[in-house]
Amino acid sequence: MKLKERLDLLCHTFGEEYLSSDPLLFPHRYADRHDQEVVALIASLLAYGTVRQIFRSMEFLLQRMGPAPARFLLQSRPDEMKGRFQGFSHRFHKAADIELLVMTIGLVLREFGSIEKFFIGKPDREGDLRVALSRFSLQFLRLAARLKKQRSRAFAFFFPDPIAGGSACKRLNMFLRWMVRRQPPDLGLWSCLTPAQLIIPLDTHIARIARRLGLSDRRTSDWKMAEEITAALRQFDSVDPVKYDFAITRLGILGYCPHNLDPLRCITCRLSDVCDAGNNGQAGRKGNSRRNEVLFR
Repeated sequence: MKLKERLDLLCHTFGEEYLSSDPLLFPHRYADRHDQEVVALIASLLAYGTVRQIFRSMEFLLQRMGPAPARFLLQSRPDEMKGRFQGFSHRFHKAADIELLVMTIGLVLREFGSIEKFFIGKPDREGDLRVALSRFSLQFLRLAARLKKQRSRAFAFFFPDPIAGGSACKRLNMFLRWMVRRQPPDLGLWSCLTPAQLIIPLDTHIARIARRLGLSDRRTSDWKMAEEITAALRQFDSVDPVKYDFAITRLGILGYCPHNLDPLRCITCRLSDVCDAGNNGQAGRKGNSRRNEVLFR
């Protein structure tokens, strides 16, 4: 299939050398698997907004947690967190939200030993990832309530529920991709899931490009759309369908496939013959282009 060939080529084009454009860069800084797991969770939960803003927030936090974040969270008492993250601001999340988040992660480490063991909890007999994610979010919020009875409404945004709210859970699915996939650029730290069980992290780039490639015709970016795109990708790789996620998102993040179609970029893109936008002539709309290099030369 031509689309599979193009997507496989895309994966070879956008490899680990493009980590500088992704929050996955931060857990890669650490050699210790516990540090990687902790930093990966925090980075994924803050992966909304602009790349520049995400990176600025992560640098702020990692500087204050020191060279061994997992040990810092494991050993720090709640009173030692007071004021440590003063001045933190990531859109609608403030210092109190991040303080409660890291305190709760510390509680997870003390009571379960790792985030993976906490995630496993009571195994879902049917292997439904949606059920597992819903349980993970609810249990995390319950632990947070043990530390702080009253929390901001923004804090719950960290842990959406795919069952109660139908959320695509983009950030949690991205965290799982980082933890479960063993092929670069992902970390492959967990063994409780297989790559075949993962659901694609559905962000605005994936949703837009998936529609253009005919991987989904849904208009609402919800859990059902994430499942639909993942099912389409399973036709190309049933063992590791979300391996395409990192490469596809580079098209949007790096500006190769922007929201407003750019004729020069569409014409020079090697995906144009498998893209509905290119095939339907929509690339002829007026637009400005800062570069016109051929993608995948």
